[in-house]
Amino acid sequence: MFQRLFKKKIASWAFEGGSLALPEGFKEASLVIERGKIQNIETSRLASRKDSRIIDLEGMLVFPGFINAHDHLEFGLYPVLARRRYQNYVEWTQDIHEHCDRQIKAAQAMPLNDRLWASAYRNLLSGATSVIHHNPWHAEFDPDFPVRVMPSLRWGHSLEFDRVPRGLTARWDHRPFVIHLAEGVDDLARREVETFLAVGNRPLRSVLIHGIAIDPDDPNHGSDIGREAGLIWCPRSNMRLYGATARIGDLKNRINIMLGTDSELTSPGDIFGELKAAQETGFLTDEEILASVTKTPAKVFNWRGLGALLRGYRADLIVIRRETSDPWNVLFNLKPSLIELILKDGEIMVASETMMKRLQLNSPPFAGIGGTAGLPPLRGASGDAGPPEAGPRQQEAGTATSRHFSRVRAGERALWVRGPLTALLNRWRRLGWLTQGFLASVEPDE
Repeated sequence: MFQRLFKKKIASWAFEGGSLALPEGFKEASLVIERGKIQNIETSRLASRKDSRIIDLEGMLVFPGFINAHDHLEFGLYPVLARRRYQNYVEWTQDIHEHCDRQIKAAQAMPLNDRLWASAYRNLLSGATSVIHHNPWHAEFDPDFPVRVMPSLRWGHSLEFDRVPRGLTARWDHRPFVIHLAEGVDDLARREVETFLAVGNRPLRSVLIHGIAIDPDDPNHGSDIGREAGLIWCPRSNMRLYGATARIGDLKNRINIMLGTDSELTSPGDIFGELKAAQETGFLTDEEILASVTKTPAKVFNWRGLGALLRGYRADLIVIRRETSDPWNVLFNLKPSLIELILKDGEIMVASETMMKRLQLNSPPFAGIGGTAGLPPLRGASGDAGPPEAGPRQQEAGTATSRHFSRVRAGERALWVRGPLTALLNRWRRLGWLTQGFLASVEPDE
């Protein structure tokens, strides 16, 4: 049964009894999924259905799949490189290249695909089914990649490292233009705001990342900032590097606020941790924080069908075990061991043992348990990495990564995760690549 269900996209699922995070608030409702989309949401119990099994979600919360608004996926498996607090991103960059060159070269020697897949699983296991990747597109971002990556992103790195960022003056292009801006606490960071706002023909839909030095009380900053499409907030990364973060409470009524992890270079990099960090600042209401990882990035980036549990939307959802009566308390204390189910386009990406029983599924196909089958194809492997290992497109009989599952352990609970995660974890540990960060707490369960 399990193999039949996972051989192609799920045709139909029906869930009832859970508390759904709907646009109007948390409400017990039933959810019907067909062909990868939400077909219906009903406030009553479902009648018996011939075309799908009804799954009871009593005692569980259901959220839309999260959207990580800012990540650099190539930096998966990198160590956090921050020796002290800095005044701006230029100072940080110079410092790590001067004092952390050995660690940087060791990380760069890791195959790119390993790093991309590590970042993908770090996002997936913290509920992010979609990611805004702020760097060049990679061929690995295909349908078998564990998370959905925003295509065709317009971006520049920053004003200091990219003096005339690509697309900065292309007003004819109505896609959002994304750029690091005002990342720091000194005059250099503050001047960036004025320099950027002085570009008379800059895009009407710019998305600014960090914005720590934006001063809402300065008429040269605050009066015009509302023209921009959004501000991406990475509180843990900001606090680690600069000991400060943007004045989100003063900016939220002028510009759309979205939450991102930044890369593992500067932060442990999981959305669960960013949600909690955002809540602890008190800058946003609980509802605003949830919106910052769901409907707001979907709106700003025009990512249709994402960011909400609504009829006709993509069936991206996270089912969480409810440990307390307050759903907001659950949201701000999330951890992988609370995950019961994650769907992306109606396909099961993660499932707990409890959910497996409710789905009446058992003995799923493994992905590389105890071996190397199912590893993503490796390009540009270093000499230390050994020979390339079998990738999903090299498996027997053309079996795709998306048809295989790994069993891992998060805390005291086992999770089934789509794709070759167990084989990858074993490989990364064997080569000494996985010593810290979010994935270091996830153990292969063989």
